[in-house]
Amino acid sequence: MSFLLQPSFKTIFLGLITIFFVLECGLSTAQANSWRPYKDEDGIFHVLMPDNYKINKKSFRINDRIVLASNKVDAIIDERPYKDIIKTFSVKYDQTFASLIREDDIPDLLTRDINKYIDYYESIGGVIRDKEMGSFNGRPGGEVVFAYKGEDKKLKSARIRVIYSNTTRVEQVMAGPEDTMFAFRTNDFFKSLNINEGNIVYDGDPQSSWENITSPFELAAINVPKKSPPYIPQKMQSTHNNKIEKLSLQIYDPVYDNIMFYNVYGYRFNTLMNMHNVQEVLMGSHMGKFTFDTRQLKISQGSAGEYPVLSAKVHFSPPDAYPHMNTIKLNAYYYGPFLVVQELLGSNLHVESLLSRRLMSGLTFTPIQGNKKMQEERSAANMKALQETSAGEE
Repeated sequence: MSFLLQPSFKTIFLGLITIFFVLECGLSTAQANSWRPYKDEDGIFHVLMPDNYKINKKSFRINDRIVLASNKVDAIIDERPYKDIIKTFSVKYDQTFASLIREDDIPDLLTRDINKYIDYYESIGGVIRDKEMGSFNGRPGGEVVFAYKGEDKKLKSARIRVIYSNTTRVEQVMAGPEDTMFAFRTNDFFKSLNINEGNIVYDGDPQSSWENITSPFELAAINVPKKSPPYIPQKMQSTHNNKIEKLSLQIYDPVYDNIMFYNVYGYRFNTLMNMHNVQEVLMGSHMGKFTFDTRQLKISQGSAGEYPVLSAKVHFSPPDAYPHMNTIKLNAYYYGPFLVVQELLGSNLHVESLLSRRLMSGLTFTPIQGNKKMQEERSAANMKALQETSAGEE
């Protein structure tokens, strides 16, 4: 005699729940692994990658047409708990604020970029599995593959590629198990990347990234960028005493990894300013800080409205602290006892950029307001001295 065992309702119910859970989790995993073409909203690149990406974008508008951007897109494929596998895919791009990335500079920039990754992975005990410099997807680039131990002490790998266009550096990174570095989908991710030439161009209000500042002496009204990392790490800073004011702004280029300095100086003198003593100030307090061939120095005369202006530009030997810096550009506005000097310091490539031209054109010399401000300060100081003298006599 044989008996047919009938499953209980509870067993059937638990079995159905288990099947549903497995199917649901499997479906979620499949969905997480869905790939599709991703196109950067500004048209800089497109690539095939997992569709659960996240975007971190920072932008800075130069003028009413051109925008600079630093953008990163990340996606994760997490196959846990079914497989102890996590794979990450990342595309990051940065743009120069120079007019173009010089073709002759790209080999050195690539070497520097790849070496930064080598330094990092070697600092955590990683080793280089493969390295190649050359051309990728029709662009100059470099690729390096690392093996390293993660925080969980398990062996992991990372495949990194850096490529350049004439305005943009793009970094592709894939991290995961060693056997996934050249898997079908990983190769799709790297082979599908295409980057476009040129800047981001669309109409907009430049004042979204810029602001108007009045100098402490009220000798100048200045239009300058707001804080906009990575390009403008901090807002313009100002210091002053009774005779000199200084406003300073740093502009960072994430591609060339160097800084350009934009300074505005305001001077109050006890004498009337003319072309000769203005030149003495430019030589003594600005260009005199650097070593250059005086035969190359040319100072031109012009005007800004009703006020005279002297302009100069000279190339100099880079100082040790800033090996990229080789150019100073100056505009000097003067009237009565007042002098305002605009100063750009950086590489010639950056000093001649569109951003630099906008900076230099964004100053209005206001000596009448400056004189009024100085007279108000003197009146206030005289009144205070008189009150202190009167109090001492009582």
